[in-house]
Amino acid sequence: MTVAAVATPVSYLASGSQATYVFPWKVVNLVDLIVQITIPGSNPVTQSSSTYSVAGLGNPNGGTVTFNAGNVTAGYTVTFFLNPQEVQNTDLQNQGSYNPSLVEGALDQITRMVQALQSISGQSIRGQIPYTVNMQLPSQALRAGQLLGFDTTGAVTLSGMSILLQQSTAVATVAALRSYAGATTNGMIVATGGYSSQADGGQAFYVWNSVDTRADNGGTILQISGVTTGRWNLLYSNAVSVRWFGAKGDGATDDHVAIQAAITWAVANGCGVVIPAGTYNHSVTIHMGFSYLEVIGIGNPTLHFTGAGDCVDLNYLTNPLWQVKLSNFNINGNASATNGLHLISANHCDISNITITNISNAALLINFSVSSRFSHIICSNNESTFTTVPAYGIYLDLQGAGNLVSNCVFIDMMMEGFPGTGLYLANAQTNLFIGGTFEGCNVGINVVVGPCNTFMNIDLEANAVANLIVTSNYNTFIGMLCASAGPSSGYNIELNSGASGNSFLGGLLTSVLANTGSSLSTFFGCTILTNITGVNTLWALYNCRTTGGALIQDLPGDTYAAWTPTLIGSSTAGSQTYGAVAGQYLNVGRALHVNGSVTISAKDGAMAGSVQIGGFPARCNAIAGCALVVAEMDGVTLPGGGTFLTLEMAAGANVATLMSNISGSPATPVLVANIASATTIKFSGTIITG
Repeated sequence: MTVAAVATPVSYLASGSQATYVFPWKVVNLVDLIVQITIPGSNPVTQSSSTYSVAGLGNPNGGTVTFNAGNVTAGYTVTFFLNPQEVQNTDLQNQGSYNPSLVEGALDQITRMVQALQSISGQSIRGQIPYTVNMQLPSQALRAGQLLGFDTTGAVTLSGMSILLQQSTAVATVAALRSYAGATTNGMIVATGGYSSQADGGQAFYVWNSVDTRADNGGTILQISGVTTGRWNLLYSNAVSVRWFGAKGDGATDDHVAIQAAITWAVANGCGVVIPAGTYNHSVTIHMGFSYLEVIGIGNPTLHFTGAGDCVDLNYLTNPLWQVKLSNFNINGNASATNGLHLISANHCDISNITITNISNAALLINFSVSSRFSHIICSNNESTFTTVPAYGIYLDLQGAGNLVSNCVFIDMMMEGFPGTGLYLANAQTNLFIGGTFEGCNVGINVVVGPCNTFMNIDLEANAVANLIVTSNYNTFIGMLCASAGPSSGYNIELNSGASGNSFLGGLLTSVLANTGSSLSTFFGCTILTNITGVNTLWALYNCRTTGGALIQDLPGDTYAAWTPTLIGSSTAGSQTYGAVAGQYLNVGRALHVNGSVTISAKDGAMAGSVQIGGFPARCNAIAGCALVVAEMDGVTLPGGGTFLTLEMAAGANVATLMSNISGSPATPVLVANIASATTIKFSGTIITG
């Protein structure tokens, strides 16, 4: 036979129902075949030949591999490589007969060896043919301790790194560096084992700058005692750690000065600030009010405020702030702490993944912000027990005359379990609130002065006085879940005097009260569990029903009906034992607004693959697919470090895959193994059908 092309590796994505897979090229010996299985998120693992059997050895058209353990788990990847062994097994005897097939087989095997070597060498670093410069490595003795590089002609050269290595040394702490008595040479590098003590997280590298006369700042510039000219300069890239400025994070030391010094340096030098894992006590408010500052926590650190007033602020000093980024740390106050995070005139900022506890006024207080993004801010007395509870979770208000909170986006806020208000809009307009939970407070959301805000797919439940109070105008509420039992007022939603032109689209609303003085509210395709009270001329209802399907009022509208969602596996659907299952949809033109709830009491052992919701009444016809918000879930473990769930429908699909999400990273499918036998998923959203 001829060998025309390289035997390209072949891969299969296992469906969970197949144990035998095909390889398409001739394999002479079993050892020439490499079989690998890759589990999602892991490196490929080469399988022992004892775990599978091979049929078709020597067949020019290839053969099959059958795994002894049976069907390969769905989602795993099976890959075959041809890797001929560098041996020559053909023995031509002197004066023996000529066997063309034997000779051709040996030549074919040699060709496959060459092709395999070409495939491997194709992944290596190599010079371009023809070689016009010397690419040969220097001898072992010459290149020892050197850094390999290329000169201006492209030829191989050595960087002289050995000089730096010879000049490098190490000391225990910063104090030892300040009292360094050895010889210093410009460019000399010294490593510290820690800041105050060995391995305290402050270990770093410093380089000697022989002409530097700047003042010692306790972090990036260190002065040897008694030396006038010359300083140790910290070696860093893009960001500085608060540990390099002496912060200990031990839950006992007052780290305020060190943290503020790191921030001051970062602002002056255009870099970020990193807060490593630990508990950082600070007796004074940490001021992060500097435009373009970025502060990020690594390993879930906590800023523990031991003083009085705001724990952390973004308070402009001379001009409004721009583009501050804060993420991934906790703020813990005390009985004298008023606000967890306080923003004043901070615009186009990005604040995410911050948990706030033990403050007396507001977890997040914003006095004037435009076009900022806030995501995954948590203040939950349900998740941990507070010693001091806030009056408000999020409070939005003015800064000066007319400077209110506007055009900001709030994503997946969680404000729970304190006798105050979860979200209070004192002065806010044209903001967007998506997802999240406001639960177990006196009032979930109170819109006082806040026209033209939009609220989507928010879970409001078990709030003692009311889930939602609206006194403002022209707000839109889409897919809201206001379904707790019996607040003290008797109503989950209250429209107060002055509330006008508010709209409710879809969602599950337990009860609604329109007080005297409210007007022109519209309810479109809502499910209202018990009652809606007030003067009927104050609102319009379109296709609103009770959960039993009874029409509350049927004015001309589009198609409204019930549907039955199912919980299935992507590769094997399974036959789950269902508890409560409900779904409604409202078809408005090409938009299908859906909500649903699925509860299973037992998961079928045959269920396999990714977790999906099926039974949707229409397919998604959006080019980029459709996404729904999961408002509530129980019995689901989020893979990949996820913090919230979505349902994603591919274009043309009528099933949605449950996805685990984390801010700034790709979503990860939730596998059947990630859900318990008893699981509940509640969701809502819009499907583009045309």
